[in-house]
Amino acid sequence: RMSEKAAVEFAALLELNRSLKKLVVDSNPLGVHGGRRVMIACMGADQAAEGETATYERPVSIELFMEHCAQGVPASMLFEPAEPAGEYVMDMNDPYSQLVISDLLKLEAMGKGEFVRSSIMLDHEPGAFWVPKLNGMMDRPTIPTEGTLRCRYMAAKQTLESEGRLPLILEQELHATFSDTDKT
Repeated sequence: RMSEKAAVEFAALLELNRSLKKLVVDSNPLGVHGGRRVMIACMGADQAAEGETATYERPVSIELFMEHCAQGVPASMLFEPAEPAGEYVMDMNDPYSQLVISDLLKLEAMGKGEFVRSSIMLDHEPGAFWVPKLNGMMDRPTIPTEGTLRCRYMAAKQTLESEGRLPLILEQELHATFSDTDKT
């Protein structure tokens, strides 16, 4: 049986597979995160929306069967890529923890947040591990496989287009007050 955590780990491996055509995970307690990650990992370029590029380089999707898979309430301790901000204490001996750090690096490469690098400690030692910045989604980072990694991750601030400007009346008032024109 495949648990939610195991499904997330399995999905990371599935992303790399280029030969599998059909996957049956019926009657497994995949959970919300595990089920979502498996579905996304099975997607190929043929399922990308018009005008979008596929997340993975697989040309054709894997046919996926997920009947009777428990996908109820998400486990609170599992990583949610849609909301990555937070403090992390990760057992790097655990493949799931390695996957979370790898996912955070990918999110950072996409501009969806960043590590607070001054907060990173491996086995309570600052500077014992430096989280690399990835150049792209297909980069495979070198991350620790043992020890306890502590870090803070900040999500990218979403700003509305209108947030970057002052109200027009205030802008005009400031311009009139501080303009270089001689008023004598």
